[in-house]
Amino acid sequence: MDIHHSGQIPFVKIAMRNCTVTISGKAETLNEEVSESMFFSCTGQDIEKVEVYHPKEREHVQNSPLQPLFFENEQYEVMVVSKEQKELFLVNEMTGIKQKSRSVYGDGQSILFSTILLQNEIGYTTFHVMSGTEKIIAFTLEIFPTKMDYKSDYLSIVESINQSTYGMAYKLVGNTYLKGSLNLTVKDGNWLEFYHLISHHFQPFMKYIKQIEKQPTRTVLKERDFMRGDQLKKSDSLSIGYLRKHPNYFVPAKRGVRLKRNKYVIPNKVIGTSRSDTVDTFENQTVKWMLTTVENKLEQLFLHVMNRKEEYHRSMVKRNMIEEINRMQQAVKTVRSNFFWNQISTKSIYSIDRRIRQVPLYKEVCKYYMMLMRGITLNGEFYTLSLKNTAWLYEYWVYLRIRDLLQAYATLRTHNSIKITQNELFMNTGASHHEFVSKSGKRIYLFYQKEFRSKHTTTQRPDLVLTLEKNSGEYVNYVFDAKYRVHRKGHDLIPKEEDLNTMHRYRDAILNSKNERIIEKAIVLFPSNDKTSVDYFLKSIEKIGIGALPFLPTNEKIVQDFILGLLTKFN
Repeated sequence: MDIHHSGQIPFVKIAMRNCTVTISGKAETLNEEVSESMFFSCTGQDIEKVEVYHPKEREHVQNSPLQPLFFENEQYEVMVVSKEQKELFLVNEMTGIKQKSRSVYGDGQSILFSTILLQNEIGYTTFHVMSGTEKIIAFTLEIFPTKMDYKSDYLSIVESINQSTYGMAYKLVGNTYLKGSLNLTVKDGNWLEFYHLISHHFQPFMKYIKQIEKQPTRTVLKERDFMRGDQLKKSDSLSIGYLRKHPNYFVPAKRGVRLKRNKYVIPNKVIGTSRSDTVDTFENQTVKWMLTTVENKLEQLFLHVMNRKEEYHRSMVKRNMIEEINRMQQAVKTVRSNFFWNQISTKSIYSIDRRIRQVPLYKEVCKYYMMLMRGITLNGEFYTLSLKNTAWLYEYWVYLRIRDLLQAYATLRTHNSIKITQNELFMNTGASHHEFVSKSGKRIYLFYQKEFRSKHTTTQRPDLVLTLEKNSGEYVNYVFDAKYRVHRKGHDLIPKEEDLNTMHRYRDAILNSKNERIIEKAIVLFPSNDKTSVDYFLKSIEKIGIGALPFLPTNEKIVQDFILGLLTKFN
């Protein structure tokens, strides 16, 4: 094992014909007992050998599975040595990664030293080694969390946010319909989002398609054609004009057009209008176009996954995603081959007309189609396949999870977490609120990033404020602040002292118009599975109104019992 004088180990060594890349990190950041596997890939011309350090084997290997090497809030060194004397750059588009670089030239070669600091970011990130506009090599790292378990906590948080988001959006769209035209492009970085969306909404989408086959819209098709005079039910200007130009088509008859006394004629050939019932309507043409679009998107998704399926080996997407895509493709093809859809013209639709969104069954199909093709636009590009800010994810998960806990004991009346704009669903990840009503009729409010302004002090903006109505009609407020930053005290993870001091500030600085305190208790929620320090913090909350509680998907009961106690006390 190679150890630099700085105590760092070369985690990754990439050898190319004219270049070498080495990524180094500290040995103490590694854990030999971790059961997770890490994704790593590199692309470039003339790559001769790639070696990755294996902590358990304590040597470099060239095969998988690989153990985690890169973690949040850690620093790593990248050294690029080129056999040609040219300017080198290390490029990464993620703003959550801090980077410092310097270059050395001499002896016909170039050396780039770059220090990268990973902050609260988890997931995949790609670095590019560039020389001018030439891309020499690109390598993708997978970054792991240090304060929570990857599988049981981090992925649960991401999945929980997804499910909560889709649940709110589904209910909102179910009561209305979207206006405006659709942007039908799926961005390269959002195929995972599209897969999650189509897995969630494919069955109800196809269910309404099949109902339309049984109860389609119909229209009367009018066609101009030559017919016998006795078949003409109603004459119009076109048929009369034709006979004026062709009087030779009149023949004597017992009944018909009277010319003279006891003399009648009838045309034996005339232009008339025939009517027939058809399902080739604009509504059905639009639905057929939707089916074709979904079929094409599934094909693109399948090709994308087949080409890069190794990236999804341990993400929140199910392991059988390829089989599921094939199943959905077959279902669409089966429906498209039905005789009903063969009767309908194939047309390109550039926008979904307002009329179709007001027809009962077709409105439902449009609703699901819009959610499939557009999804939910989150402020801050939440669904990108690259890095996710763990601190923000944890904070927003706390908000949604407490909302779910309240919803289990009270009825949700209104919220502004998701809005419908002219062209899309927009999830409001800024200040928002939920209003509930308990079984006893008391009002409950949950505010996210609510501002408290005061002329005596600066504006205070706690993460969460839970407001409960008392029997007297007055309201009592509880502050919950999600703090991903923790420090280790012995074997325990506890909140930082400065975060607990912030709770004191909230309680003292948030006042009403009479300059009276309105915050009953202020509590830090932090990511930990440790339960040994809970009693100390609970006593602190009870005694002085300031404390902290651990809160993770695998450790929810403490916070759940605390909130249930508040609801029972006041409602």
